[in-house]
Amino acid sequence: MKFFLSVDKVIKHEELEIGSCLYEELSKARTVLLNAFALEQTYDVLIENYLAFEKEILGRTMDYLVRDAKGYDTFYEDINSFNLRLVNLLTTVKLFIDQSKQKVKKCIPEDLQESINIEQEFSKEYDKFKEYRFMEALRNHVQHNGLPIHFLSKGLSKDSYEEILHFEFHMELYCRLTVLKKDKSFKKEPLQEQEEKIDLKIAVRQYIESLSKIHNTFRDAISESTRRSRSTIENAHEKYKNKVGCNTDFLEAYTKTAGGKEGIIPLLLEWDDIRLQLLDKNRELKNLRKRYVTSLSKKKRSV
Repeated sequence: MKFFLSVDKVIKHEELEIGSCLYEELSKARTVLLNAFALEQTYDVLIENYLAFEKEILGRTMDYLVRDAKGYDTFYEDINSFNLRLVNLLTTVKLFIDQSKQKVKKCIPEDLQESINIEQEFSKEYDKFKEYRFMEALRNHVQHNGLPIHFLSKGLSKDSYEEILHFEFHMELYCRLTVLKKDKSFKKEPLQEQEEKIDLKIAVRQYIESLSKIHNTFRDAISESTRRSRSTIENAHEKYKNKVGCNTDFLEAYTKTAGGKEGIIPLLLEWDDIRLQLLDKNRELKNLRKRYVTSLSKKKRSV
């Protein structure tokens, strides 16, 4: 059986014969990069849903500042919108956790898979933070029994900067412990650690920070494998370009039989370029609980 490199989607293309070992290396390299991209894509969706949740809080707080709308219909609209955002986020977290466990393994050679204990990385954050334990239990509650947000509060506080009185508007989201206790399947330990009013903004931020740390650990674990895989495909492009001297945008590896090309391996790198962009775009989130956004004029802010 013979193996070849060639450029697809051109009328005349020259075939370059390669060995079976290189063909297998290219197949494994593509598998690694595809799974590494899927891992980053899922994390990107998670972060986008988290941003949507935070932006909803900011947007509706601004509505409160400008319109000061009252009435049960406004309350329902607010809480329903927050529930929608948080349910979407928790659903994405489940997607991220499940797919991470699969994708990371597929990015690491079998002889090196013992170098990282995937389950243990999640367990570390679970054991370290009560907010993580609570959000895990809340996610299960949302999947089977009820919505996460039970009530919200709007308020304002007074503060003064440079002898000028300012009014700070804010919106808080809570779970009620008494409501969650009615769910007999809700884990007892996370509930015993909580007060009656559970601040969801704090819990969500710690949860996302922990998941971001876990994801960064996964990135480190697969970094060498992804580097080598990309290099393997880049070298194939260079090999074909040096021999044939044409554009390699649609390069592929394959074997040939009497019936034509089989076992086609597309060797495109554009999607992996996006993976590298996502690595830079979505850095590890640290001290998320200690950060906040303000619209206070910088000139009025105390240093």
